[in-house]
This record gives sequence, structure tokens and C-alpha cells, in this order.
Amino acid sequence: MSRFPCTRAECVRICQDGPGDRDRSRALTLLKRLRDSEAALARDDERAPAMLALLRGLVLAARELAGTGWLIARASRSEVAAFLALDVMPQPPAPTDLDQVMAGLLQARFPVKNGSSLPTHDQRWPDRSAALATTPPRNQSLDPGTRAKALASIPPVRDSATASVKPPCFSAAPTRSASL
Repeated sequence: MSRFPCTRAECVRICQDGPGDRDRSRALTLLKRLRDSEAALARDDERAPAMLALLRGLVLAARELAGTGWLIARASRSEVAAFLALDVMPQPPAPTDLDQVMAGLLQARFPVKNGSSLPTHDQRWPDRSAALATTPPRNQSLDPGTRAKALASIPPVRDSATASVKPPCFSAAPTRSASL
């Protein structure tokens, strides 16, 4: 019997449909740590020092999968805040509680959209230029007798290559030439 069914299900989903190879690889690492922790829980006391180290390893693997930058940026979300609270606890919570916290974090980090798999790159970062209002090009000619808009006068043009500062004057005093 799995002690971490929700976290395991989220890891399997990320391994199958993860947005990138790095995320899938990190989810696989978390799955391996889950397997090791569940095997240790099946044969040992939940509060033994070795078990506490395994549970702490699960938390660290989940943190690596979510990404520290992502966690910091979304620390105010309840799922993320619950996960970050694990850092200040003297020992990890019971495995069932830890399962709920880690699964909530993974669901928040890798959400399922519309009952389908994880969002693709295009869904997470849509092209913002498409949101700009554009007018389609006019392919029709103007009605007969309609003139195109013309400027009333030609705007003044300045040549930027024209020097605006005059070079200093050189004195016309004769210079001595050196003779050999």
C-alpha cells in the first residue's frame, strides 16, 4: 500500500506529460525517493532518524522539481505556503499529511488545464502580439473621386551631416620650416 498516493499520481502525470525533459527527470527522481521512503516505512518506525532523513529527502526533491524561484515568486499561495512551512518544522509531518502538501504543491506548479495533460509552452506563455488590436489591410481601391490624404506642406528637412560647429581658425602666421 502506498503511503504517498497523491504525490505518486502527480509525479507519474508529470513524468508522462511534463512540459520539459528537466521536469520529467526531476519527477522521476522524486518517484524513486517515494519508492525508497515507502519501502522504509513498511519495515521501520516512522520517527526513526533514518526515516526522518528519507522524508526530508522527499521534501528536497519536491522543492527541486517545483523550482526555488517559482516557490519564492508564489509564496503567498496556500499550497506553496504550506510546503514552505515544512522548512521550519522540527520534523516532517505524518506521511499522509506530507503527501497532501507535496501533491498540492505539484498540482499548483504543474496544473492540469481542461482535464487534459500539462500546459504546453504556448499555453503558458501565449504570444502577446496576438492580443493587440490590428486592422486588416485594405485590398480595395478608393471610390472614384476620392483623393488620398496629402500633406498641406512639405516638412522641413535638416541634413544631419552638416557641421554645426565651425573648426577653430588657424593663424596665418608663417611657420618656420626646418631645413636640413
